This record gives sequence, structure tokens and C-alpha cells, in this order.
Amino acid sequence: MRYALICLFIGMAFSSSVFADDKLSRKDALTIAEKAAKANGIDLKHYKLGSFPRELSEDGKEWTFYFECAPGPVPPGCFFWVSVNRVTGAAEYSPGE
Repeated sequence: MRYALICLFIGMAFSSSVFADDKLSRKDALTIAEKAAKANGIDLKHYKLGSFPRELSEDGKEWTFYFECAPGPVPPGCFFWVSVNRVTGAAEYSPGE
């Protein structure tokens, strides 16, 4: 629950400044995703943006960014992803398992 509130706060902080045509751009969504990761204790210097089959959802409502450990092969659980709502800017952090 704490993670959701932190992510929601981050998204709301961006809501008045980064929206164009009521849709969040990839660049701005990535900034929100990185801030959500940091708010959840992630040190991004140990991760790289990984490949995700479809960053923008089919319905166009959210961006999803996949981060994996860097450098080298990704060991089990050494990844996370963050989904960002394109209208509200709310971010949802999901740790690797």
C-alpha cells in the first residue's frame, strides 16, 4: 500500500506540467517511472532499461517500462517494471520475483 501511495503522489506531482492533449508522452512517463523506482529504494545505476514487447498498452492507456540488472545476464528476480497511467500519471511499481 505504501508503494502505491508513493507512486500515486509522484504521478500527481507531474499532472499539471507534463500532459499534452491529456496524454502523457513516453519521455515524461519514463521520468515518472524512474522516480517511482527511486521512491521504492531502487538505485538505477545498477539497472538498464530492458526490452519490453509493448511499452504502450494496446488501448493506449498506460506505458510500461521494464528494468533489468546491468551489466551482464539478468539473474532471477533482478528486474522490476513500472506502469504509468497516461491520463493520471499514477505509477505502479512491481518488483521482480
